[in-house]
Amino acid sequence: MGYGHTFEGRSGRYYSYALVGTKAADCLLLPWQGGCYIFAKNATAPIPVNVGECHSFRGSLGNAQLWGAAQSQHDANLLYIHAMGDERTRQAELIDLVSKYDPPMNREK
Repeated sequence: MGYGHTFEGRSGRYYSYALVGTKAADCLLLPWQGGCYIFAKNATAPIPVNVGECHSFRGSLGNAQLWGAAQSQHDANLLYIHAMGDERTRQAELIDLVSKYDPPMNREK
């Protein structure tokens, strides 16, 4: 995992995310733990194109179809993760971030 970024939710709460690699081999380095993730573009000031939550980063983010759509349709080039086990906490963070950034892939769902 590389550097990270702190995203602010609509509530004013801050969430610290780790930047992870996006190559196929990097999926093997993702934790089995769950949490929230953000596909983003623009390295200097990341712009979320998709915010999601999962029970397992390795199991869920290995889905090349979702990442491929983020890249081809929305120019995503960054993947951030915030590990946490509690589903209720993940859902609250997801709602807070989606309501602030209104990512295009979340609108399409």
